Amino acid sequence: MTTFYRPAENKLADLVDEALDDMVIAHKTIIVSREEELPEMAKGHHLPVLIDNGDAISGEADLKARLKELKRIMRLWDMFKSDACYIDEDGTIC
Repeated sequence: MTTFYRPAENKLADLVDEALDDMVIAHKTIIVSREEELPEMAKGHHLPVLIDNGDAISGEADLKARLKELKRIMRLWDMFKSDACYIDEDGTIC
């Protein structure tokens, strides 16, 4: 699962959190006050930190790039999902 570690008050963290919510991506947001509270894989990164697909991402440019990639993935995902139900010739339904 995507996990977002963020301080309580931070404009970049607000932007990332809102973008994740808007994309309806399953994620967990954890408020931390110090970088020492980050998990081992995020050590050496500065808050806010996004853990996604085994990668730790921090810094404005890298976070925005990952959000752009996640938006692209979600757009593709939306293209291939459907609420349609089909009935076969023999009457079998989905």
